[in-house]
Amino acid sequence: MSAILKNSVDTSSWSIIAINGSPFGHVGHALPIVRDAKSNQICSYSISDKPSPLWTPATEVNWLAETHRITTLVTPFEFPSEMNGQPVLAWFSDYAIRYFQVQEPLRELNAIPTESKQPEQDTGRLRVACCLRDELEAQYAEVCERVVYEFDDKLREFSRQKERSNLTPDEERQQINELFRLGALGVQSARTMDDNYHASLRQLVLLCLWRSHLAYQYYRICFVAIHKFELREFLNDLDDVSHQASIEFGRQLQQQLQSVA
Repeated sequence: MSAILKNSVDTSSWSIIAINGSPFGHVGHALPIVRDAKSNQICSYSISDKPSPLWTPATEVNWLAETHRITTLVTPFEFPSEMNGQPVLAWFSDYAIRYFQVQEPLRELNAIPTESKQPEQDTGRLRVACCLRDELEAQYAEVCERVVYEFDDKLREFSRQKERSNLTPDEERQQINELFRLGALGVQSARTMDDNYHASLRQLVLLCLWRSHLAYQYYRICFVAIHKFELREFLNDLDDVSHQASIEFGRQLQQQLQSVA
């Protein structure tokens, strides 16, 4: 099927062969790497490229993949002819895909699954789907909001079970790991400053409760450097999510103030 985009580019001989860069985390997106079979050239396709995309010989694919500038697909596929907007390749871990509505097929990458001792970084395999950027951005907002509410519910339930001594050590570890995965997904789905603030606040709660040595550093990087806020308001927000975490953070903040006094 012949496909002519709005900027009069003929895509009938195009296929998507890779994603720009190296995917990381549970979810994200990047521009597709397109190959033109007629010219045997490739480009990172953006509809904003005018008058036309910047093409390079397809013989560079292996070098680009080896240097992690692109990540190739196991099976390339035809450039979608009905995309009315900017196409992107969105990647999803098996954990993240449960939160997104993906209409297009999920496709395998030639990438080594991410393994880590930290549950939020252990994404396992990542698969990609071709999506319209605007539609994907709308889903990010919905997922981030859902994750924040779900996180709060699970944290409250965990605290109740912990107080009643209803958890075995394995069950406790599983629930903590689930909270860390959920917190990471919230931050990675955040696309606005407001969403990032609320998602990052949940991440800080986790660090205060279980990795306290990292909490103040995270606060300095994610809140002092990025978000402008009143400290009192921030502490109230933290306390609303977890009183125990706010106590731990207050202790660390006091130590920092004493160390510079």
